[in-house]
Amino acid sequence: MANVEIEFGRHVFAPFARRTAAVVTVGMFQKSDRIVLWLIAGVAVLFTALAVKKVFEVSTQTPVSSVMDLTQFAKPEQIGAVLYRRFWLELRDHSTVVLGGLDPDSQRVWTGFREVAQASGVDYSPDPAAQHFYLVVASSPAELKEARQKRPNAFLIFETWLPLTQAERTGAKLTCEKSQFACLSLVAADQGRLRRRDPKQWTAVVLRLDRDPNVILLFVHGPTK
Repeated sequence: MANVEIEFGRHVFAPFARRTAAVVTVGMFQKSDRIVLWLIAGVAVLFTALAVKKVFEVSTQTPVSSVMDLTQFAKPEQIGAVLYRRFWLELRDHSTVVLGGLDPDSQRVWTGFREVAQASGVDYSPDPAAQHFYLVVASSPAELKEARQKRPNAFLIFETWLPLTQAERTGAKLTCEKSQFACLSLVAADQGRLRRRDPKQWTAVVLRLDRDPNVILLFVHGPTK
């Protein structure tokens, strides 16, 4: 198999397993080798997506609305800033906000979110006894599930992986039947078109569950090295 380079990306399909999504750049190789690579990518996506299914009950027919089509950013903190500005009217009606996403870069997204909120006069506190705004940043699958169970009416923003390359999309398609959440990632990837994607920038899409408007799904693809 000639000229095959596999680089593990900075984002995973679901942040429960760090750096499991493979970005595959393929030169000239046989068809059988290509199939093997796609199967490997599909298994990695399935493994991480199954963890998401335990928290969110979604299906291939889950209706979603596009909040933000494919958009590029210079750094992940800008994504968080845009999220707060987009939802600030709704956020002020919720005393609890849950931010989910376990990849290290998702923490940079939430940093941008908190900084803009604070600049707007809203100081989210990690103290559950806070009188005004209580912020939960889930750092494990168990914490995210607990937050959903204890605070079902909280405003939740969940960050997960956005498949953009052909190999990533193929991996998501391979797992779509068993993991409906993978199907939603493909829906996100089809939201709008970029005239020219800068591989050095971050790409993001925002969807909202129609059945639960308090759940926002953020799909992010990091820079391609």
